[in-house]
Amino acid sequence: MTTNSEPTAVLGPEVLRERAEAVVPLLRENAARTERERQVVAENVDAIKEAGLFRLSVPKEYGGHGVGIRAALEICAELGRGCGSTSWIVSLLNSGAFTVTTFPEEAQREVFADPDGLVCGVILGSEVHTERVEGGYLVSGRWGYASGSHHSRWALLGRVPLPAHDGHPARHGGVLLPMSELTVEDTWHVAGMCGTGSNTLVADKVFAPDHRVLTFSRSVIADDLRADEGRKPVDLGLQVHAVRRALLVFGLAAPLLGMAQQAYELVIANLEKGRRIAYSEYQDAREAPAVQMAVAQAAQLIDESRLHARRAADELDAAEEGRAALDLAAQTRVRVDVARVAVNCRSAVELLLDANGAGSFASGNPLQRVWRDIEVASRHGIINPLMAREVSGRLAVGLGKTVVWGE
Repeated sequence: MTTNSEPTAVLGPEVLRERAEAVVPLLRENAARTERERQVVAENVDAIKEAGLFRLSVPKEYGGHGVGIRAALEICAELGRGCGSTSWIVSLLNSGAFTVTTFPEEAQREVFADPDGLVCGVILGSEVHTERVEGGYLVSGRWGYASGSHHSRWALLGRVPLPAHDGHPARHGGVLLPMSELTVEDTWHVAGMCGTGSNTLVADKVFAPDHRVLTFSRSVIADDLRADEGRKPVDLGLQVHAVRRALLVFGLAAPLLGMAQQAYELVIANLEKGRRIAYSEYQDAREAPAVQMAVAQAAQLIDESRLHARRAADELDAAEEGRAALDLAAQTRVRVDVARVAVNCRSAVELLLDANGAGSFASGNPLQRVWRDIEVASRHGIINPLMAREVSGRLAVGLGKTVVWGE
């Protein structure tokens, strides 16, 4: 394989994590401006590009680092210690690159000609319709919540209906389209995670050539790559069996872990200043058993979250290495693990706010931004803890066929 980009040094996970740690102070310094401007500021993006952190999932032959899911999880979580919105888009844009590796080689060459040519993605669209034309499809529709849309060169759009043609049955797929051919509607007005720029992408009869269309049948998503009517599925790349799961693990769990850790560090630093607890006998909050227990419980919840995230990531990495499909039990376990991260991290931040007191909510205190960010981020639809428990329960009692990720 060849690439048009300049040769780039391939870095290992430890070096990349050190680079992520090095940019945390900058991210904290720019967090308020990122929120105010409703997109990750250019200074953050430039620093992350220079550190090579947008190329975690880009294959080595195209100038990336090709790290595994566990490594990407750890690196992007580190960024969350600085800015939740920045960590979120780095995680999800790396998820986009990861998904591109399942497309045909011609599409990969186009996208990775610039290994920093970022790819945002949306799984579900609305008003989506396509028309078969010679050599591809004309795609129209709307895709909301495209995190990182301000900084991307490509968009990966999912659940595109593909009409039957030339003996191929009708099915759904994903398409890769250049951002230059899409309209971005400014629709991201929210209480938290303001800087992710998760706007709406609009396509109006944009041409997607066949090599930039990834087709999959329902069996590929929901039935662990078992073929329809016994037919062998097409090998669409190393990651095809784990793409949607990986999006959850390091695309959503990582920033949650980082934000919870950031809140912990901010509260501990404040406690070390020896502040008193108002309307109590404690002149030093650290002496209060209630504060000690709240901080300890928060630390345990964050640690438990890491264990769940790492287990899920390790299972996905093992499947990648062995080119094995995940059975329903493994798929469910991954979804439950990520949902547990969401609940635990949110609970940890609430405990830390209790320990830190009402001053946490001053507009100049970064804790209030972390609180708002994690309240929003932990409720992303694809990690809905209520639905994760329902799927797990249905599987446990053997109540018919379980669809883990939805239609």
